[in-house]
Amino acid sequence: MDKIGPSFGSELRAAGVPLEGFAWGADGQLTFGPDVPQSVRDQVAAVLAAHDPSAPAPPASDGLTVDDVVSLLADQQGTTVDQLLTRAKSLQAAKAAPTPAQRME
Repeated sequence: MDKIGPSFGSELRAAGVPLEGFAWGADGQLTFGPDVPQSVRDQVAAVLAAHDPSAPAPPASDGLTVDDVVSLLADQQGTTVDQLLTRAKSLQAAKAAPTPAQRME
């Protein structure tokens, strides 16, 4: 059974824990970057101790806006929002393009 479920990220946000500099796996493994302060590590440990891995993830409308998500993704990718949006538009165009089989019809 997983030790960390789909609600963990929302629980961290609700507790005011900054989400930068660490990652977690469903098996309960926490990986912290060298610059993450002990106070943040302690906060994460406290949220994990109270966490119910069987709790479902909250609905997508948990207060995050599209701009929040785009900014977070840009930060995680080490890029700017504009660069991320350019890549997203390229991916969208590629998905909309006909496949080789469709072109032969």
